[in-house]
Amino acid sequence: MKSLMKPGKAANSIKEFIPKISCREKEVLKLIVEEFTTQEIAKELFINLKTV
Repeated sequence: MKSLMKPGKAANSIKEFIPKISCREKEVLKLIVEEFTTQEIAKELFINLKTV
């Protein structure tokens, strides 16, 4: 726990817990944040509604 308190260590530890996501996943998240509906996201990204 103390290692998380040291400068620089916390950022490295946090990064280990955050999963890496693809560019496409980031696009979907961006649209979710912009309050697009699932149907709007599918249409915007040219993907199947079930994929969203």
